[in-house]
Amino acid sequence: MDNGVGRSFFGKVGFTHNFLGVPRFDPSVTLNRFFGLAFFFFFGGLLFAAPIPGYRGLFMGHSFFRPSVEMLNLQAAEWGIQSHDGHSIFRGGQNGSPLRLWQNNDVRNEATEVLSGGQIELMALTYYSAGNSRVEDYQRWFDLALVDNPEITFLVTIPWTLRPHLITEDDLEELRARTLSLFHSLIAPLRERYPDNEVIFCPYGLGAYELVESFFDGELTGVEFLSAAPSSNRGDEYLFRDSTGHPNELLVTLSTLIWAATLYDIDSLGLDPVRVPGLPEVDVNAFASDVAQVIAPYNEGNDPSLEGPVVRAALNASRTQLLLSWLGETGQRYEIESSSNLDPDSWTSLGVVDGSKGEIIWMAELNTASRFFRVVPTPLTE
Repeated sequence: MDNGVGRSFFGKVGFTHNFLGVPRFDPSVTLNRFFGLAFFFFFGGLLFAAPIPGYRGLFMGHSFFRPSVEMLNLQAAEWGIQSHDGHSIFRGGQNGSPLRLWQNNDVRNEATEVLSGGQIELMALTYYSAGNSRVEDYQRWFDLALVDNPEITFLVTIPWTLRPHLITEDDLEELRARTLSLFHSLIAPLRERYPDNEVIFCPYGLGAYELVESFFDGELTGVEFLSAAPSSNRGDEYLFRDSTGHPNELLVTLSTLIWAATLYDIDSLGLDPVRVPGLPEVDVNAFASDVAQVIAPYNEGNDPSLEGPVVRAALNASRTQLLLSWLGETGQRYEIESSSNLDPDSWTSLGVVDGSKGEIIWMAELNTASRFFRVVPTPLTE
């Protein structure tokens, strides 16, 4: 499955995103890794909500897509999602791309029959490569779905690259950046074409790159090999099963949690621990939460393309103070703001720092009036 998605962008310094929910906290770790133009930190207790109504969906894709569809069907109820179900159509490799699915008469007829009942609330498609996953390839399916399902929601999922056994540490930044670039080349045009329907962006392949980075850093306990390539092995000691890049259980589980977070706003940190039996020390919930925070701005109306500082954050042991740290630039001014509820008019300034080359540190007090924080850069004027 050559998805044309290239290579790091979270890197060792953190994640690019505009919204940050409750981060994992490890007292042994000085700084958690997060970043974005506007950096938000939520401090508060977990809320217990009623079951989330699930979608009745039509899911169509390839073998990097199928495992998450099937696992979400099995796990949805346990994760608080009620009545998530649907019809699935799978084809291997590029035959699972939007173009090839449309060109397959049997697939198109099957999908048309499912959609004609007017009961489908979600259409989920995947990505393969620029040649068969173009805007117009998705439009054909969207137009077909809208005939009898005018209020349908669309989900576009972006997997990891083919042949991940060839990935090196130096590749990760480009892989992540090219994954997220599909928001501008694919998702934004679709949203413009279908303003009355939600088009959800789910680049769950970012989760794979986080696991790969942790593997390279020696932090993925129990995973001994990046891939079983050139052979095939489903053992948990391998992250990828084969040279194509089919996932083993750890990556399937993480990908499915990312889907749940993207589709249903599930906070994985609020779930019971999700673990792969053979890898009990790998905190799947935390990985999913980190990636979900990166994806969230793309589906919340923010502009994630804006450039901003890399912001790191860490709580003190008593969870009463938040240390913000970022690399400043000469000619920039950084305003630190807080809010109690994220309302547009609720932000108040905590202070302003004139930028200089090097690390800038700000200690913020956590209280009921300051539950969210952001760092906003502006050009420094005379």
